[in-house]
This record gives sequence, C-alpha cells and structure tokens, in this order.
Amino acid sequence: LFGCWWAGLTAVPVNAKLHPKELAYVLADSGARFVFADGSWSAAIGALSGVEALLAVVEFGSSGYAKLVAATPRPQPSACAADDPAWLFYTSGTTGRPKGVMISHGNILHDIDSIAAALQPDDDTRGLSWLPLHHDMGLIGGALTPLCVGFPIYLMTPESFLMRPSRWLRAISEHRINWSVA
Repeated sequence: LFGCWWAGLTAVPVNAKLHPKELAYVLADSGARFVFADGSWSAAIGALSGVEALLAVVEFGSSGYAKLVAATPRPQPSACAADDPAWLFYTSGTTGRPKGVMISHGNILHDIDSIAAALQPDDDTRGLSWLPLHHDMGLIGGALTPLCVGFPIYLMTPESFLMRPSRWLRAISEHRINWSVA
C-alpha cells in the first residue's frame, strides 16, 4: 500500500480468498499493472487471461521476504494531492459484480482524523483488530489510524478470530488492549 502511494499509484486491495473469476474481473476492471501477493497467488494470477498487461508480480513468502518475479523499472517518489485516488476499494459483490469505489487521500486522512478525535489516544492506548486489511474499516481503523496517530496495534487474522472468537477477548486481556476495531 505504502509502496503504491510512494510511486503515485492507486492501490486495489482485494480479499486473498477471492474466486479466480472475480480476481480476473477486478484486475481487468481496475486496469491493474502490478500485483503484490503471497506465493500462493502466483499460480492463480498466471492462469488468468489478460495478465499480459501486468508489469510485475511480487511474491511475499512465509519468510517475510519478497521475491521479484518480473523485473520492472523502479518508480520514483510521487507527490499527491488530497483529491488524488489512494485506492480503489471493491465492494463484496454479494448482490452482483464487485464495484470499484475510488477513495482519495483526503478521504483517508479525514477518516483518520475523525477516529483520532473520537478516540483521543494517549501514551497508554493499545489497539487490536481482527478485521481484514483489504476492508476499509480494517485498513483505516485497524492499521492506518494507529500508524498515523502513533499507538501500537496488534493484528489478528480474521481466520483466527472466526475459528475461535474467544481468542480476541483473550488477546484483549493478555495485551491490556483498551481500543479494538470490530
């Protein structure tokens, strides 16, 4: 996400469990030129038609290191304005095809400011979120707000929460969490 913004690109976060047909639709609809994914996605992406337009696939393995699959020119840092698109958020598609909704940098900063004003964090604020980072609430509330405001956040995978919701409550107690996104 930050790499996209640094390069002046619009990010398109998607659910890792997205069906290949829906992934193909999102890639085509968004005009994506780069895909950043874990290694499990490379076969699915390679099997899709129309990926010739992709300039790179970067795989993030379990080691946490990235592997560049196709070389690309290095983008230069880019300045952005509040109205510039930050990411293209796709709806779930439960009532039809997923629809892309453009979110600007100004929208994100407004949301972060609003959350911070309501939260009024201090030096003792510690957060926890299990919401997926491809979701607007998980990304803005669960990751960007803590990063921008400056308090620690613990991230739990949605799968860990869904398999055993009590893990969330245990983590709140164990890490002395006083703010949670849910």
